[in-house]
Parts: sequence; C-alpha cells; structure tokens
Amino acid sequence: MKIAALQPPYPYRPADMPALVEWLTTRLDECDASLDLIVLPEACDAMSSYPDYAAFEADVEAYCQPLLDKARATAIRCGALVAINLYKGPKGHYRNVTVLFDAAGNVAGEYFKQHLPQAEREGKRLDDAYTRAYHAPYTLDLDGVRYAFLTCYDNYYNEYIQHIALKKPDVLIVSSLQRGERMDILEMQMKNAAFTCNAWAVRASVSMGGEDCGHGANTMIVAPDGRVLASLGQKTGMLARDVDAKFKHMRADSYGQPPVLNDFFISKGRTPWAYRACGAGVIPGDRDMPYPRICAHRGFNYVAPENSLPAFGAAVALGAVEIELDVWPTRDGELIISHDESVKRLTGADRLISDMTLAEVRALDIGSGMHPRFAGLRFPTLQEVFDRFARRTIVNLHIKSPRGSTVYDPAVFQRIVDTIYAYDMQEHVYIGGAEDVLITARELAPNLPRAALDEKQDGTLVKLAKRYNCQKLQLFRGFYNQAMVDEAREAGIHRNLFWSNDPAEIPALLESGIETILTDNYLAMATAFEALRY
Repeated sequence: MKIAALQPPYPYRPADMPALVEWLTTRLDECDASLDLIVLPEACDAMSSYPDYAAFEADVEAYCQPLLDKARATAIRCGALVAINLYKGPKGHYRNVTVLFDAAGNVAGEYFKQHLPQAEREGKRLDDAYTRAYHAPYTLDLDGVRYAFLTCYDNYYNEYIQHIALKKPDVLIVSSLQRGERMDILEMQMKNAAFTCNAWAVRASVSMGGEDCGHGANTMIVAPDGRVLASLGQKTGMLARDVDAKFKHMRADSYGQPPVLNDFFISKGRTPWAYRACGAGVIPGDRDMPYPRICAHRGFNYVAPENSLPAFGAAVALGAVEIELDVWPTRDGELIISHDESVKRLTGADRLISDMTLAEVRALDIGSGMHPRFAGLRFPTLQEVFDRFARRTIVNLHIKSPRGSTVYDPAVFQRIVDTIYAYDMQEHVYIGGAEDVLITARELAPNLPRAALDEKQDGTLVKLAKRYNCQKLQLFRGFYNQAMVDEAREAGIHRNLFWSNDPAEIPALLESGIETILTDNYLAMATAFEALRY
C-alpha cells in the first residue's frame, strides 16, 4: 500500500487562500495511480486566521464544494482513497469534517472532529453538539484495512487514543493544523498514537515557513512500532511511502517472555478504575452542559430517602444532569451528606452532626423512617457519592453553614475542595452557600464556580451574587420576583430556582428566565421537560 500526505504552505492571511486552494488542486492533479491513500491537512477550505466570522464563512462557501469535487475526481482518476478535511455543513452550522472518498469517488465515511478548541467552538461557531454524548471511535473497513481518524486537537487526548486502540485500526488518518505546537511534540504525538494503536499513522499538516521555524508542519508517516518512516519537516510538497498496512509491532510479553502484539501488551495491564472517569457514563461539565436543566434536589427523594446513595443513584440512572446535595462536617473532620445540622428528623437521635464522629453518624439508620425496605441505610459521605457518581452528573454542592458563622471554617472547606479535586470533579461541581461560605470559597477556591444561596430571604440575593462574583444564584420560592430574575440575567448570572414539584409550572418558569429547576419529583419533572423540548 502506498500512502501519501500533502503539506502546503500556510496561508497567513485570508488573501492567501486562493493560492492555497490552487496549490492543493495542483498537487492533487499530480497524484497518480501508484497511490492507494492520499491525506490532506485540516481545514482546507478555510485555513487562514480570520478577522471575523463573515470572512471565515465566505471562504467556506467559496471553497468547500470545489475542493470536495477535486478530491472526488482525484480518487476516481487515481483509483485511490482520498481523505480531505474541511468545514462542511449547512451555512452557519458547519462541522469540522474529514471526508474519505473511495476509489470509485463515493463518500466512504465522514469523521467529525471530537475535540474542538475554543477558537472553533466560539470564533468559528462550529456545531459541537455531537461531542457531548458518547459514541465509539469512528472506524472504516475498506478492502481488508481498518482506518481510524484523528484531527489536530484530538492528538492531545490519550484516553481517546487508547479507546481507538480497542478498535484495532491498521491506519490512522491524521489531518492537522497545529500551527503553534513545537515540532518535537508533534512528532512525539504521532509516535504515541501509532505505538499505542499498533497502527500506521499518516499525518498531513502545513508548513509554517523555512527550516528555522520550530513549530507546526511535520507531515509524516510513522510505523506501528513508533519509528518515523519519513517526515517533510517544514518543506512543502507531497510525502509518499510504501507500507505494509497489516504490519503489527510485536514485543516481548515482559522480559524474557514470548512476543505478543504491542497493543495487547498495553491493554492487558490496564486498571481503568484508577484513572480519570471517562466513557459513556461521563457527561459534559457544568460550563459545557446547556441550559435549561432539571436538578434532582437531594436526589430523587420521592422514591428513596433524601440525600442517600439510592436517591442519587435513581436520579443519575434516569438521566439527571444535575443533583443537589448538602454537606456537614463531623467532629473528626469527615464530610457527611445531610440537609439538616441535626440527625433528629431522619433518625430520632437528638444530636448535631458536628458533635458526632463518623462512626457515631454511620451507626444511625436513615432509611427505616421512609419505609422498612430501606432499613439499615446510612448517611453517605461526600467521598462515597463521588466514588459512585464522579463526572456522571453535575453536583450542586450546598455547603451548609453552622449557626452564627460569619466566615466558613477554612480547614473544613479545604477538605471539601481536596475531595473535589481528588475525584476530578472540579468541572462537575459548583459551590452553593450563604455569605460565610462565599467568603471562604472566593479565598480558597476561586476557580470553582460559586452559587449564592442566601438564607435571609430578604430580596438581596442578586446583590450578594454580584458582590462575590458568583456565576450562579439560587432563588427561593416565594421570596423572589421577576425584577430579580431580570437583574441576574442582565449580569450574566445563571438562575436556579428552589423549588418546583409541579410539571405544569415548567413552561412559565422557563419563560420567566429560570434556567435550572430543583425538584424532589425528578421523574415527572424531567419527563415533562423533555416533552417540551421535543
């Protein structure tokens, strides 16, 4: 199999785009029937740095279809696969797409870039909705060869590359526009991808200038054993090499042992339970999860005791993108999930959590009072909640204030923060609390989002949120008005409402500007909410 990759000069100005398109067209015309796979770089129809969206859109509209037509014609003329990456889709709703044409000129498949940098999400306003849900890595089987895809920013995500490895690809098609990265790192990335997947990696990129330029470029072909077969460095042109597409790297199954496939050697020792939570159960973080939302208040506590693992589990299993829970410290510094400062309401024991040790709190039964089937259920800790649900839902973490507190205990708060980071929950948690909590949160964890939850119910909640630069606030039913909602919206502060259990209220609440509705009646509220969306 003969693999080829094109490396054009980078069009630094939008005015250079016609020359780029002509360069690509000319090089494709020079391809011949000796080639089996031709790979082009990323963003062929809008590669430059654009001053505004209109200029970007103009190039996409001008060059996307002609380049697709040229790639198709090249595939037919050469009897080869041609992979071209460009911005494609309905006007104003483009995606970053690698299109693979087969030897007959048919679209064999399309790969949508999984990891979009901010410049594409915001500046180019690309459609990224598909990135927010689980899907297996995209592969294509053509003439006995399995192809997988990586595009530019994808190359930084080793967990994604490890997932691709499970699909057993033979060839990785890598279209790239990594203009600012060091050349040695780009080489390292390709070696890692090829070695991890036990596959050939063919990378097409762009030249950023002369050989003295140390970033970008590096169109290359890398073997499954991590050897760079050939590289263009900063040169422009076409790189082509013959490879055995089915070659796999074998290595000793530890020292002195018989040889095994390299990817098998890697995968059989994997311990994923010790890694960052990923895969189908993980959802986008709070920043990326769209509004509006339904939040399961103290879990789905219509069917299981409030603030319990079964209540949280029921909510998450039903698809809750957000749950709310409350945390108190014990006398010995453990973090207990409980709404009340006292355990009396749930257990009958008239004691404060802060006066008890973890062992004393855990000896209590919080389930029998709801139903005998929950007899023996215990107060969970924050660590146990994260053990089971890390990154599977967003946690509205209400840090409850002791009576008379003016500044929340920094030592306790630090334990909460340490637990959040230990479970990689920093993108899936926001801190809710009264003023004493907000004071400590702003000082000790300024990067964690904050929600103002003033308990005074005196109409000053929005002002409190502004004072402590809160990203959110939580309005209290019966103690807010439309003017407060509008003031928060004007300030760019997200609006929660505690609470509603009536599905009939949802349309009016959303219309008023409420973005997240806390509810005890999760299933009914979520079902009604989904019906409104669809």
